[in-house]
Amino acid sequence: DGLALEAWCRVLPRTLGTLSQLYRTVDTKIFEGLAQDAVMSCTESLVAVAKAVEKARGKLDGALFLVMHLLKLREQIVPFDVDFSSNEIQLDFSNTRSSLTRMFHSGAANSWSGALSSLAGAPPKVYRTQRNSKKELERELKHACEALILLCAAQIAEPVAAWVRKADAISGTGGGGAGKGLRENVFATPDKVKDTCKALRAAVEGFKSDTVPKMELYLANPQTRSVLLAPIRSAVLDTYSRFHAHVNSAFLPEEYVAMQMIPPEDLAALLLLENTPPPPGGNP
Repeated sequence: DGLALEAWCRVLPRTLGTLSQLYRTVDTKIFEGLAQDAVMSCTESLVAVAKAVEKARGKLDGALFLVMHLLKLREQIVPFDVDFSSNEIQLDFSNTRSSLTRMFHSGAANSWSGALSSLAGAPPKVYRTQRNSKKELERELKHACEALILLCAAQIAEPVAAWVRKADAISGTGGGGAGKGLRENVFATPDKVKDTCKALRAAVEGFKSDTVPKMELYLANPQTRSVLLAPIRSAVLDTYSRFHAHVNSAFLPEEYVAMQMIPPEDLAALLLLENTPPPPGGNP
C-alpha cells in the first residue's frame, strides 16, 4: 500500500522537513545555498533508491517510484521563493604543478626571481560553472517520465512490434506495405497474424487490469496519469498502424475479417485507458 511505498525512501520527507524548518529561521542567502544542495542531493538519492526498488520489485515499480517522488519534490519546493541556481568557481592547478616540477629540475628554484617568473607564467586555470538544482530535478523528472512511457508502450505493443520488425526487415521500407510476398513467411501466415491480434488484445487488457491500477497507487492525481497515458496510447497506435499497413497490403479483405484484425478506430477506443480527459499542456 502507500505506506509501504513511503517506507522505501525517507530522504524526501526528511529533506522537505528540514527545508521547511530552516526557511523562516535563517538568512535568505544562507537558505538558498542549503536548498540548492539539499534538492540536488535529494534528486540524486531518489534516482539511486529507484534503482533499488527496480531490483526488488521490477522495472515498472522502479519507474513509478521515481516519477512519484520527483513529482512530490518538485511540488513541495514551490513555496520556497528562492533562487535554486548557484555559480561555482573551480581552479585547475595542473599547469602550475607542471611549472613547479620543471622549475625544480632546472634549478630555477634556487633563484627567487626565477621561481617567481616560473610561477607567473603558469597561473591556475579558472573554470566557472552554474548549477541549478531545480533544473536538474526537472531534467531527471523528464527522463523518468519518458522511461515510464516507453516501458508501458512496449508492454502493450510488443506482440505487434516484434511482428512489425520482421515485416520491415523483409520490405526494406520500415513504413509498412511489404506486399503479397509477405504472407509467404512463417511469421506472417493468417494464423500467425490472428495470434498476434489476440496477443495484442491480451496485452491491452493486462495493462488495464494490472498496470493502470498500479499507476493509480503511485500517482493519485488523475490528471498526472492522463498526461502519461496519452503518449503511451499514441505510441501503441503508431506501432499498430504499421502492422495494419503491412497486413492490408498482403491479405484480401475477407482474410482481414477471418484473422480478426482490429480496425484502428476500435483499437483507439480500446486504448482509452481512463475516462479522465488529458489536461491542457504536457507536464505531469
